[in-house]
Amino acid sequence: MATPIITLEELAGQLHVKETTARATVRRLQEKHGFPHALPGLPARFSRHCVDLWFRTNGGAFAAPAPANDRPADAVAQHRSLLDQRYGVAP
Repeated sequence: MATPIITLEELAGQLHVKETTARATVRRLQEKHGFPHALPGLPARFSRHCVDLWFRTNGGAFAAPAPANDRPADAVAQHRSLLDQRYGVAP
């Protein structure tokens, strides 16, 4: 199973760039194409989920909706609704 974190070196391979230019490439993709930012406190580490989602949506080039299981906000809302029903709490 893949770790939830992807390193800058791994990204270089996925982006087909040299490791020496990966940081500049990632910075450019962040500025121009909405590439995910590094995890807080981990400057050369990225969320694998966010990077994979970025690649699946064609690098953010299209505003394609993510699959339902890739929308954490929907999952949170769904679980909140279930808890509200179970415990009778109304917002």
